[in-house]
Amino acid sequence: IPLCHKHIQHITGNKCDTLGLTELGTMCNVTSNCVIVRDNGFATAFTIAHEIAHLFGIRHDNDKVCLNLNKEQNIMATSLIFNNNHYKWSNCSRHYFTLYVESDRYPCLNNIPNYKSFLFQDLNNKQKVGELPGRFSDLDEQCRRAFGIHFEYCKDLSHGPKCTRLYCREILSDSSLCITNHAHWSDGTLCSESRSEIKRCFHGQCRNIQDLQIINGNWSEWSLWSPCTRTCGSAIQKSERYCNNPKPENGGQYCPGQSTRIQSCENNPPCEDSVDTLRQRQCSIYNNRTIDLSLPIGVRFEPKYNVLPSERCKLICKVTNDYLERSFIFNDRVDDGTPCEHENESRDICINGICMPFGCDLKYGSNATEDICGVCNGQNRTCKLIKGQKIVANFGITDIITIPINTTHVSITQISSKKDLYYLAVKYINGTYILNDLHSLQLYNIKIRIGSARLIYSGSNSINESILIIGRLKVPLEIQIISISQSDLSTTIVHWEYYIPLDEKNFIQQYGDYSLDYYCDRPCQGFKQIKKCMIYEKEYDLIYCLIFKIPFEYIKEQCNNDCIL
Repeated sequence: IPLCHKHIQHITGNKCDTLGLTELGTMCNVTSNCVIVRDNGFATAFTIAHEIAHLFGIRHDNDKVCLNLNKEQNIMATSLIFNNNHYKWSNCSRHYFTLYVESDRYPCLNNIPNYKSFLFQDLNNKQKVGELPGRFSDLDEQCRRAFGIHFEYCKDLSHGPKCTRLYCREILSDSSLCITNHAHWSDGTLCSESRSEIKRCFHGQCRNIQDLQIINGNWSEWSLWSPCTRTCGSAIQKSERYCNNPKPENGGQYCPGQSTRIQSCENNPPCEDSVDTLRQRQCSIYNNRTIDLSLPIGVRFEPKYNVLPSERCKLICKVTNDYLERSFIFNDRVDDGTPCEHENESRDICINGICMPFGCDLKYGSNATEDICGVCNGQNRTCKLIKGQKIVANFGITDIITIPINTTHVSITQISSKKDLYYLAVKYINGTYILNDLHSLQLYNIKIRIGSARLIYSGSNSINESILIIGRLKVPLEIQIISISQSDLSTTIVHWEYYIPLDEKNFIQQYGDYSLDYYCDRPCQGFKQIKKCMIYEKEYDLIYCLIFKIPFEYIKEQCNNDCIL
């Protein structure tokens, strides 16, 4: 939308020397993702690039966030200085641009445009994509674009330095005054011509046209894989390559494709319950720091979980043992390889600030899931269902059932009326309560970690209370019903179901003993064939295969080895 100078004066009320204006980090905000740029001819391109970078959230090169990254001022300098640096992005700009584009900070960039971009068409039937602007606009045209249609190039300065500053004069004026906005001659402008060579401007220098051949970039070899981000649970390794073989030059294309590849670390053991988490280590960096004057001396931080899905890969830390539950966002993204949630609640991990899926096989991008028996990619054949119910009409505490170790998919429901005063309770076998007791009651839904398993409770306010335990229990639990009213003893029913592992011993107890005679082919040092089936590297007997219709195979075993031929 073109804005005239009078419009800007009407808005500001004063002379406006600002080259561009926009809001920081509003790329996907439909009400503010625009820029206002002063038309300075071809030099306007630098202002447009500068302001679009602000839309991405990139700050000026002298900002405090760039102090450790920059040694010079480039496109994101606070003012447009025409030297060779204004053609390049700084290390700080490059760092944050890559950071934001690789994350999900600006999801609107993932859409597919529904219009044909003008970049793939000729501009005024003169310029084609990739052509230098000076090839189709002489110095007079550059002056008209910079200062208006009544301006031309100052020919009085034609014997001065080439390609540096563009000087222009007003055609209708009697004055010989030449003015400049300090912009270079546009790249591609003819600056010297003879029989032996042709030179054109490039980045403020008059260079031989042979030196301006476009060089497209090419990738280097991939680097070695990095160490795993951690030695247990879901983890990743990285490998990088660089667009320097060769580097793009003179407007050549940057290398297409990814500069970083990722693979999962296989054969990692599960993390122990007490493992020092990656997120905990990142939060502990801020221990004893004066983040807020209201915080105590020696403050300590720990990870905050149960945040919004969009914030799972941010470093959000809360003050340890703080009744106010104060928390701080210390970083927009955690280190790559950090689990999206608590170590034992999800295998998914954060990569480039995005929560990426990991299957139960701990492989990146895998859809592998556990079956009801807790077996990765299982077929629900290695466990059996235990279920039952109990009617309760007692005051105080009533024992319901003890959930044994190694159970999976525990579901407990108390069916009652809204007015009754019965509540579910859970405790360890040593008597320590995990959920509800005679003195405390959890009214609303809550998640409780029990080792590597998660207990999800509906809250006592629910008419039908429910407890769901996801994962494998590594300790036995006792389920109870608590009644706190002796005057109104209505009846309640507790239903439960869970799965226990099915091994050969309890299989025989359930279906009876079964045996087959396998004959040795020789009286001494012989072999016999046995029908066996293998399930997840564990061997089961023939009867197990027959009843559960699992394919079996013949296995040769040595026999009669206690004799000498």
